[in-house]
Amino acid sequence: VALHRRGTLNVDIWLSGGGSCTRLNLANITARQVIAIQPHCGTESYQSTLANIPIADLRAASAVICYSDGQIGDGDVNAGEYRSKGVNLIGCCTAEPHTPARAASGVPGEVAVFTAALKHHFGRAIVQPTGAQLASALCAYVCNAR
Repeated sequence: VALHRRGTLNVDIWLSGGGSCTRLNLANITARQVIAIQPHCGTESYQSTLANIPIADLRAASAVICYSDGQIGDGDVNAGEYRSKGVNLIGCCTAEPHTPARAASGVPGEVAVFTAALKHHFGRAIVQPTGAQLASALCAYVCNAR
């Protein structure tokens, strides 16, 4: 929010879920309020949200960052369709790193599961253990994608 207000980043934040979506007015919200947002809709509604955003706005973005664990229960996102229109979708989330104990049990780690699911829906994925690492990886991706 602060970087947007300073003009360092041009950011639109859309909240989606339960079949509906809304765009946050970043001029009237604090970073603390953004951090306090908690999901509670049961479905993520990515298809309907992306359909509600003008394609020109999606195309103009360096990246359309979709925060999700990829376990989308209300239908697949057709990343190929959006890519063919010049939209750079990327799924991202935080996840616990794969531990030796989990590896020994034969259960796949969250990183592998989430990365595969995000790539399925969005074509690209960035998964990191912490929010700070995720933010750094996203910045590096956007800077290199230009």
